[in-house]
Amino acid sequence: MHDSSLSSSVNAPTEHSVHTTHSDTRDDGTSVQPDELITECNTVLPSNGRQISIRCWNINGRLASNLSHPAFVSEISKYDVILFQETHLLPDQELSLPLPPGYDIYAVAREPSCSTFDKPWGGVLTMVRSDLNAEKDESLSGPDLLVLRLGCLSLFNAYILPHGSPWAAWSPIAPIDKLNQSVAVARFRGDAVCVNGDLNGRTACRRVDPHAHPPRFSMDNTVNTQGREILQLADDHNLRILNGDVHFGNGSWGWTFCQKRVFKNGTEKWCRSVIDYALCDSVACEMVQNFEVLPVGPWSDHAPLVLDILLPDSLPPTNPGKEFVQARRREANDSNAYLDVLLRETVESKPTPQQKQARFYGPVYDDAGRSGVQVYTDGSCLHNGMRNARAGAGVYFGPNSPLNASLRVHGDQTNNRGELLAILYAIYSAPSNRALTVYSDSQLSIRSIVYWAPRNAEMGWKCANADILKDIVSWIRFRTAPVRFVYVKAHAGNSHNEAADKAAKNGALIPLCSNSYISHPAPPPLPREGGYISTKVSCDIPESSEAPPVHPPPPDSPPPDPYCYAPHHGRTLRRRLEKANRDRLTKASSNSAAFWKVYRSMTDPKPRPPAVSLAKLAQCFQSRMNTKDPPPKEFNTEYRNAVEDFSHNIPTASQSLYHEGETFSRPVTVEDIEWAKEHLRTHYNTAAGVDGLHYAEIMAIENEALCKLINECINRNDAPVVWFTAIIAAIPKKDKPLSVADSYRTVGLESCFLKLVCLLIHKRIYSWAEQR
Repeated sequence: MHDSSLSSSVNAPTEHSVHTTHSDTRDDGTSVQPDELITECNTVLPSNGRQISIRCWNINGRLASNLSHPAFVSEISKYDVILFQETHLLPDQELSLPLPPGYDIYAVAREPSCSTFDKPWGGVLTMVRSDLNAEKDESLSGPDLLVLRLGCLSLFNAYILPHGSPWAAWSPIAPIDKLNQSVAVARFRGDAVCVNGDLNGRTACRRVDPHAHPPRFSMDNTVNTQGREILQLADDHNLRILNGDVHFGNGSWGWTFCQKRVFKNGTEKWCRSVIDYALCDSVACEMVQNFEVLPVGPWSDHAPLVLDILLPDSLPPTNPGKEFVQARRREANDSNAYLDVLLRETVESKPTPQQKQARFYGPVYDDAGRSGVQVYTDGSCLHNGMRNARAGAGVYFGPNSPLNASLRVHGDQTNNRGELLAILYAIYSAPSNRALTVYSDSQLSIRSIVYWAPRNAEMGWKCANADILKDIVSWIRFRTAPVRFVYVKAHAGNSHNEAADKAAKNGALIPLCSNSYISHPAPPPLPREGGYISTKVSCDIPESSEAPPVHPPPPDSPPPDPYCYAPHHGRTLRRRLEKANRDRLTKASSNSAAFWKVYRSMTDPKPRPPAVSLAKLAQCFQSRMNTKDPPPKEFNTEYRNAVEDFSHNIPTASQSLYHEGETFSRPVTVEDIEWAKEHLRTHYNTAAGVDGLHYAEIMAIENEALCKLINECINRNDAPVVWFTAIIAAIPKKDKPLSVADSYRTVGLESCFLKLVCLLIHKRIYSWAEQR
């Protein structure tokens, strides 16, 4: 954001554009040349430390779009710290930005005035390499002002509005006053201070202290009101303006803002000014090895400022705190070794979905050599969802087939139940030794049988229409030939599907009676010995109905060279990047799921490196989790000792006080595992423990294998070693600074296997308590 007072209409810069102060002369009245002044003003720099490069840049609201271009990412990745102004981001939007690897991100955004769809303005953002261990100074930061501490250096990233611009809607204090106050606090506590940013003021070549500061040269000879405020800020805190400082040579004198204006009559005029600055106090100046103003490029109409700083090794000492206490680890014994092996075997026994389905439905004995049978099934429900709903099922084997049937649905009167009943009757009626192809217009029914039946069985059939599904499974197990399900689109002109639909509607008109939907009980499954394992149940649709993930389309041509779009300082490039993102959304708009995947890939928070070190978290968590010695006065020491004595007297193993087989003594059964899996069905995303196993992986293990492992642990009164180790995780507290260890909650992540065992034990205790 700029006003007309911030720029001058000039031609291309020449040597005659450089201006000096009257004090930069010899006694004989001749001017001092820049090279002579550089020699006279050399500063002794620290001889040890880490050298870092800092890039300060007003990005003019293009940060989000520019980060999608590899050339831009490659350009900024050359620097250790990048300070951006005018990011035009919403609060927390920085979490969704794609960052180069190895960087932390800190940002301050203005609160939106009305809705979140209003265009945001201003805002600052700093990217810093993770190994620099930067910390955000919340107390000194504010609207359009971000302060990071790098050891003893306070690094300011500031954007100051042009003089007279309104700020009361998003800041309780004028930005220039907030900057003044924050610099004062940083200097008072002894930090080196380096202020960088777009300050929107023009200072020409003026300097605060002609005797202490070296001369400045400038291509901008204008001083405006905000420029005087910048000079006053520098004077109040003894800050030295690095722009045009003769110590850094010709590279420090360049224009920092450059924009071409085209008038209605077709004439063009370049407007240039110096409004972006770097200021350092005397301590920070000792660290600065080089300062340079780079040319204005295609990414913004502002020029980047580059500083090379040598951070000294002698930083203020930190409190090392108490030494870490090694975690108590359980020693392995013979029982542990056996259970460790059994745990590994149990996990490795997890079958693939194809293997699980083959074991679930049994072997195939008759697969070829005989013609197959085809049948069309359909369900119908009149007045669906209402009290007077009537559901029916229709089965159509062919014209005038004696196996054709219209059935009335018992139980819940729904269309899905009618679809399943029709499939059940078709499998029941077809010869069991001939391959069967079932055509259905219900994808839900097909998936419930082909993909989801094994999982529902392991959870105790706690699903809709479980009675019909269980009988379908039993009849398929009894068959010696395979069953294939084919999806056919409803009401698409298929005469056989229409016939099944008509039969289903006729079935819905049949009065209800007390008879079951199948008069004959389902037979027992065939023995699994002999025969051969083949695909007994299959279909032509995938398990999931979701659209495949949408990826950005490959470019038709190599990425353009950004510097070929120099006119208008990258506006063509910016529009091209924005159009690419818009095209991604447009191409995905035909599918709701695909659209939101693309949208969330742009807006969802990206994984970021931790803002606080592991050592600081460990020190903080240990003080929370371990009893202080001596304990505080408020602590009941006697009661604690009594509880410890009582716990020590509890035997490792004890006999049940109740009848054998009641509650506590009986082994874990398959029914117990089914109940537990149904209970954990909604906890798939629970974090794993140190063994790395999630509930989703446990769900895939067969119930019999889980029973064996858990019963062995109970009988041996022991467990695998990995179950005795928990991961201590840190979860940020709401609205707390992420760079402070005390701002995190302590969370223990135990093995999901162990939590499964504890859930089964809790069920027994709860059942015992309910009985009494």
